[in-house]
This record gives sequence, C-alpha cells and structure tokens, in this order.
Amino acid sequence: AAEGKTRNSLPKTPPLSMSPNAHTPTPATNTLESFKRLPYFFTDRNEGRTRWRWRYDTEEKRQHMMKNYYRMATEVDTACGVILKELERQGGLDNT
Repeated sequence: AAEGKTRNSLPKTPPLSMSPNAHTPTPATNTLESFKRLPYFFTDRNEGRTRWRWRYDTEEKRQHMMKNYYRMATEVDTACGVILKELERQGGLDNT
C-alpha cells in the first residue's frame, strides 16, 4: 500500500465474469465490537486501521475493494493457466 493512496492494488483488466451488481457478503467480524476485542495496540491511530478506513469503512468502498481483490485473484489464476498451457505445449509440464 502506498502511503496516502486510497486506491491501491487495482486489477489490470476489466471485470471478467463478475457482474457489476454482484454483492460480496459482509464478514461477521466487520463490526466495531469485533474491532474493540482486538489486542490493545490496535487503536484508531494504528496504521492498519487508517488503511482500513481508506478501503473498507463504507459498504461502497468495501464492495469496490473486494470485487477488485477477486478480479486480481482471477488474473493470477488466468496467468497460471497460460503458463501451464505453455509448459504442456513444450512438453515440460511433467518435468517442473
């Protein structure tokens, strides 16, 4: 995460198969009560909490970031598929 940037780690490609209307579920631990149960060194002044606010403190931000996270995971999966296909084409798939 770059200091001061609220939009880091964006996918390089548009959404592949994720519908713009798809909804990612809210984690059960995404509550103030859960945050208050964390160890004492997690405070509102903690850098992790600052970055959380940049990305997840509203439902709109959370949806945006989680969809981008899933898109990037899809990009990694697609890239691995391309590599495996090329290894297979070259006859090296079983020799890696």
